[in-house]
Parts: sequence; C-alpha cells; structure tokens
Amino acid sequence: MIEHFKGYYKQKIGWNALSFLGGSNLIGNPVNFLNTLGTGVKDFYYEPVNGFMRGPREGAHGLVRGTGSLVKNTFVGSVGSLGKISSSLSAGMLAITGDDEFMMQRNRGMIKQRPTTVMQGIEQGVGSALSSGWSGLKGVIEKPNEGYRQEGTPGFFKGALKGAAGLFVKPLTGAMDLVTKTSEGISNANKSPLALFQDTRMRQPRAFYDQEHIIREFDHTHANLLSLVPRLRYSMPTDPGHKLLIDTRVFYNAWILEENSDIFDWHVLFLTQDMVFRIARFSNKEALSLAISEN
Repeated sequence: MIEHFKGYYKQKIGWNALSFLGGSNLIGNPVNFLNTLGTGVKDFYYEPVNGFMRGPREGAHGLVRGTGSLVKNTFVGSVGSLGKISSSLSAGMLAITGDDEFMMQRNRGMIKQRPTTVMQGIEQGVGSALSSGWSGLKGVIEKPNEGYRQEGTPGFFKGALKGAAGLFVKPLTGAMDLVTKTSEGISNANKSPLALFQDTRMRQPRAFYDQEHIIREFDHTHANLLSLVPRLRYSMPTDPGHKLLIDTRVFYNAWILEENSDIFDWHVLFLTQDMVFRIARFSNKEALSLAISEN
C-alpha cells in the first residue's frame, strides 16, 4: 500500500513539474505554443476532409482554409513565445539596476496597456523603448545625486554604479519590450472579441494584509484601491510641483471618507507599512491632494 502511494505521488509531482515548466514564460510557455499549433494542425486536417465530403470545390476551399490556419497559428504561436521570453528576460535584467520606482512604473504599463492590433503593439513598444532609454540617460546624473543625499560619499558611488548599470540595461530592456508588445499585438489581433474579453481580469486582485500577507475575506473596496492608488502620481499640498508614488507592497487597511461629493470624486484614508495617507481626488479630476503622517 505504501509503495502504491509513493508511486502515485511521484507520478503526480512529475506531471505537476512538467506543467509548471510548460507554462513558464521564461522558456516561451511551450504549452500555449503547442495549443496554438494544435489548432492549426487540427484545421489543416479537418477543413479539407469536411470540404471533400461535400464536393471537390468545397474540398479545395477547405484545403486553403486549413493551410492558412496552420501557417497563421504557427506564426502567431512562435511570435507569442518569443514575446514571453523577451518579457521575462527584460524583467529579470531590470533588477540589476536597483531602480524600484522605474520597475514599478514599467510593470504597471506592461499590465495596463494591452495592444489589440499590430500597430498598437508597435506604438506601445516604441513608447516603452524610448521611455527606458531616457530613464537610463537620466539615471547617470540622478542616481549619484540621490545616493549622495541619502548616504553621502558611499551613496554617491553606489548611485554611480546604479546609473551606469541603468545606462546599459534599460535601453536593452526597452528593445525587448518592443519585441514583447509587438508580439502581443500580433497575437491579440488574431483573437475574437470574446477571447479578448476572457483575457481581461473579471475582478481586481485581492488585498493581502500586514507584512505576513495575511488572507482575509475578499474586500472589493480594498482590491479596487490597491489597483488604482499605485498608478497615480500625487502632489503634496505644501509642494504641488513635486510628484510622488505610494508604495503599497505592505498594506494594512483603507477607509473611504467621502465619495462622489460636490468637492471630491473620492477621499480615502490609506494605511501602509510606513505611512498613513489621506488621499483626496477632486471632482474636476485635475488635482490630487495628499497629506502624510508617520506611523
């Protein structure tokens, strides 16, 4: 009996490991590629067969449709795998720069912007490449200055290393993002509206609480705020020209103070690891006000 259970669980672990590797974007998600290729192969076989059952002319049309489906799905599957590999590599390489703010902005942009056509993919990819290149150039000057302000002379040299790494890595990852977005546009251009809708998130990801990332009952308000708040840039009432981001990686709680009033579109109190934020978005949607106090 024990040997039977051992054999069963070994087999399950082996299959799960293969499924995990097969779905890995780092190697191009071979499972998705095979599924796409399989659709083309199935059409290549069944379209002519079903056509010839109705007559020679229908069979010829089926052969054309089946061949077209095989070529299209082979191309789309290959391009999709290439895009997933480039996306994984660019995300990993950006960790070398140590620029957490840039990585957060880049990740939000990659998730938020989903091209549905080839031209949209190229446009978004070029935009990402230009943004990455410009960030790399700015980092050569800004990172040493930031390091010096925070840690003095040692911080200056750390910042110089980060800036030099960013100058090399960020343009390279920008080029990879161009490949990723273009391939995503090619893949999505061949999907039906229903398939595109199914690819979109039906609800926002749940909130995890405290440093231990505790799971609680799903809260729509917290989920929506955690999705929205990090995307926006905020200004301090005392310094409107200075824009900042809110780090929500450690989240505790949030409360809506006011919503859809004559003055505020929404007004919330937001509690993270280090700060208590009072965030107010005015009804004209042109200004964001932020008051901060230390925990």
